[in-house]
Amino acid sequence: MGDLVLITAGPGAGSVCLRILPDGNYEELWRDRRVLDSQYNNLVCIDGFVYGYPSKWNGGAKFRCLELATGDLQWKWPAIIDRGSSLAVDGRFILLGETGHLATLKIDPAEPRPMSMTAEPIIDGPCYTQPALHRGLLYLRSEQKLLCLNLRR
Repeated sequence: MGDLVLITAGPGAGSVCLRILPDGNYEELWRDRRVLDSQYNNLVCIDGFVYGYPSKWNGGAKFRCLELATGDLQWKWPAIIDRGSSLAVDGRFILLGETGHLATLKIDPAEPRPMSMTAEPIIDGPCYTQPALHRGLLYLRSEQKLLCLNLRR
């Protein structure tokens, strides 16, 4: 976001946020080994807040929100979908859990605001691929299958 860069290296190394200075140098704003050390899961930055799952070794079953400039954890959302990947669209996240559960969460840095969640997996896990949306069609993929859901009204 602007002059800020977030680097995350998975379990152990954690994350560091750098500010790139006009002369090309940088300053370290914060470093944390535990707050959001995403290894394989995507991160999304919206309005100065970063959303995503940490590595499996760092409580990875909780979708998180942190303030990019400070590294302050805003919230954790534990849900049955376990660790997964996210897609931001129209003010909400579409979350696909590794086990095949699907959920939507309103984008809000103040608190997790679940909107919907499947009671059972809708695709057999494991699911490691980020959801994709094209012209109202949501594509979900597991190791064995590709599922397309029509979200058009």
